[in-house]
Order: sequence, then C-alpha cells, then structure tokens
Amino acid sequence: MTDTPEAADVRARFDLVAGRLDAERMQGFATWVAEVGLAARIEELADVLAAGAPAASLQLIALIAAEAPTESLTGGPLQMESLVYWAGVSARLRRPEFGRALAEMDRLLGEDEAEAGLEWDATDEGSLCLESLGTALAPLAGLDVAATLDYANVYVANFPPFGLPLGDVDQRAARWLAQLLDTGDVRTTLRKILAELADTWEDIHPRGAAQVRNWAGAPVPSDPTRDAPWLRAMLTLARTQV
Repeated sequence: MTDTPEAADVRARFDLVAGRLDAERMQGFATWVAEVGLAARIEELADVLAAGAPAASLQLIALIAAEAPTESLTGGPLQMESLVYWAGVSARLRRPEFGRALAEMDRLLGEDEAEAGLEWDATDEGSLCLESLGTALAPLAGLDVAATLDYANVYVANFPPFGLPLGDVDQRAARWLAQLLDTGDVRTTLRKILAELADTWEDIHPRGAAQVRNWAGAPVPSDPTRDAPWLRAMLTLARTQV
C-alpha cells in the first residue's frame, strides 16, 4: 500500500513548511500576530493541526501567510508559511491539557526520579505518558489521522483468526503502521515538537519537561518500530480499530 501522488505531494509540502524552525524569528512573529489581530486565526490553525488533516492545515497556513504585509516576507513565502505553522504548533502546545499532562509527569517522576531518562518510558507510567503525548503530537507533525485509521482498519479486518500464535493484534498493527506511515520527515518533526513542548512548560513543570526533552533528544532510529514516541502514537490509533 503506497501513498497516492496527491498524498505524497502533501507530505512533501508539509515537510518543507515544518522544516524551518527559527526561534529568533518566531519571537518577532508572535509580536506581529498580536499587533495585527491574527491570534484567533492562529488558534484556529492549532485546532486544524491537532485534527491530523495535513492538506487542510496547509491550506489554512497559506491563507494566513497571505494576510502578512509584503514587508514581512523577508524570507519569502515559504518562510512565512513556516512561521505560521510553528505559531499554530506553539498555540496548541500552550493549551491547558498539555500543562496537566506535564504536571502529572512531575508527580509520577518525583524528586528522586528527576533524572529517570529514556528508560522511564519502559515503565508502565512512562509508557502511558509517552503514548498520550505521542498520540496528541503526531498529528501536529503531519500525520494524516483519517488515513491512519483507515489503514488500521484494513489491517485488523485482515488479521488471522483469533487463537493463532501471532501476538496481540494491536501491537502488530502498530508496528505495521509505524513502518507504513514512516514517510518524509514526520518522525523528525515529531521530535522537534516534543522539544518545543518541553520548552513551553519547563518553568512550571521542570521534571516533566526534562523527561520530554530526553525523548525529543534521543537519536531518531532508522527502524520506525523502535522509535518510541512514534510507535506509541500508532498503538493508540490501532487500538481504536480492535
């Protein structure tokens, strides 16, 4: 099963837009957004990104970027679209549910486990936290949620009858999805978004943010089934079809 040409074009365009993360420009852009009254539009984009509809996200990004005054386009249209995209991501990451998620991680880690590191995701608590974050953030990185659910349904519908020694269907479906949907820079972008999440909440929830940064900073493995944030996101989506 392969992407249609249209889906491949969307993926390539999304990677271009998401590929530029310029912290210095972002600060100035945030000021500009407030000055010209585009905050509501950026919040709208945050919701579209979270829905996991990359084509719709790109359309809205282009519309918002087109509203920028000509003198703002110092880096060209693509630079402006990248600024709009990351502004939408940042707006989403500031939502209270992410603060609550990192507050819970603070509580679970505790003072003695503040340096738990990458191994913490192997614990039950760490696995659940990573699963929740991965599922919430993968759509922001350009994962097409509707297509993913369709693929998961196809896998589950064609899985051998229950009872054969093939392991749990949700785990197998997750591994299949992790490989099938590993296109373009989606996993790299997911790590960038994890890092942005850590930056957003580190002053308020330092232990949770430190753990998120551990996940973000780990090398992206060549095997997508060994990429913990990515695989955990696939597992959650696969389970909706089991």
